[in-house]
Amino acid sequence: YELFTKREWGYGFQPGDLDLVGWAAAAETLRTEGNGFSMALESSTEASDFMGEIERQVDGLFFLDHRSGKWKISLARGGYSVPALTEISPQTNCTEVRNFSRGTWNETSNFVRCKFKDRDNNYQDNYGFAIDTANAIMQGGGTVGTAQPIVAEEFHPRLKNGPLAASLAFRSLRTLSFPLAKAELVVDKTLWDLTPYQVIRFTDSVRGITDLPMRIIKIDYGELTRGNIILHLVQDIFVNLSGSFAKPPGTGWRLPNDLLNAFISDEQLAFPAPRGF
Repeated sequence: YELFTKREWGYGFQPGDLDLVGWAAAAETLRTEGNGFSMALESSTEASDFMGEIERQVDGLFFLDHRSGKWKISLARGGYSVPALTEISPQTNCTEVRNFSRGTWNETSNFVRCKFKDRDNNYQDNYGFAIDTANAIMQGGGTVGTAQPIVAEEFHPRLKNGPLAASLAFRSLRTLSFPLAKAELVVDKTLWDLTPYQVIRFTDSVRGITDLPMRIIKIDYGELTRGNIILHLVQDIFVNLSGSFAKPPGTGWRLPNDLLNAFISDEQLAFPAPRGF
């Protein structure tokens, strides 16, 4: 909010230019998740880069809504009903499927290590972990003994606690451990009110696809003289079951006790040291 409204170092928009109701709802979602962003802005940086760092951690997107003319934020979250989503299909409102592809299992990862500065350990480096053992077994040939770890690393410098690091690691793992479908679709103007990060359901009888939830990553609304809109989509991960994760284990290190015990004795014995000493 400060980034968007501050005239001294932000964009300088008026509060009325923001969808404050939607922003408050997003803030409550992040508060419930414990997703905090902690940093000191000590050097010059582009406002867009700072905004991008926030978007990356919260898995969301700030955008100017062409319907209301206000700045909105959309978080990539689940909780939707697939039948209630807007349907896009080449048989109805999609005029062209420019590209539809799925990744391969060879392009996936099964171990995500999320680096962060641990506030509980004097801001030393620590890691949150997420592991997909089924993917590791498959990558290694199908047996437990040959499981092959494929590691992906990420770093959230504004993150300061272990449970959140583990949560974000699992969030990334859900995207990286499965070969998600991607698509570029040209649709007609009946879908003019679609917005970025919105989830739709894609149906294509030719490809044997029915109600595949896909999230809009980018929209080209086209021109007034052209009756089409271009959508860039990726299969949404939140339709699958959520996983479980826990706080990263501690290192076992303890601060040594530097208080020396006083030497107390009623008897003292003096003797010459052996020559070998």
